[in-house]
Amino acid sequence: MTNMNFREPEKDKTFGEAVNEIGKTGVSKNLELLDWACENCGLVPLKFDGRRMYVIDDNNLRHRCSHLLEYLEVEKHLGPHASDQLLEERIRYYEDCLCSSCFEISLLDPDKDPMVCLKCGEGQIRRGIEMANQACPRCQDGRITSKPRDMSFIEEITWSIHSKIA
Repeated sequence: MTNMNFREPEKDKTFGEAVNEIGKTGVSKNLELLDWACENCGLVPLKFDGRRMYVIDDNNLRHRCSHLLEYLEVEKHLGPHASDQLLEERIRYYEDCLCSSCFEISLLDPDKDPMVCLKCGEGQIRRGIEMANQACPRCQDGRITSKPRDMSFIEEITWSIHSKIA
């Protein structure tokens, strides 16, 4: 689980100012991401152990919000003083979903998108994280297991981003 330590920004701050304030406190040492794969055949059911934020603009187009600066993208499309209701309606999340027919990963919003493979069109698709510690759908002999990803570089990235927006 991702554990970020930061203060709540003041209510009247823009998203950019809030990100700058959050950047000052740094990232917790408890941050851990996991890489998932079949221990037998190497099938990777998800590229990222988590969800990816996107924002829906006034034209109903989706825009991915890159981590750590998600709210800069939200501010760009919804404005710096978007209401809580608008944020709740327009901020959504993609997840990696694996097709059991062609074994390709599709980036879908399980709450909004049809659970159909973007490559082959089959409906044999599941959220990648649902396969954790389960039998591999491809080889049937291995299990989908995890190992911690090396995160030693994250403090350097956080410091670099903060120095650019400060």
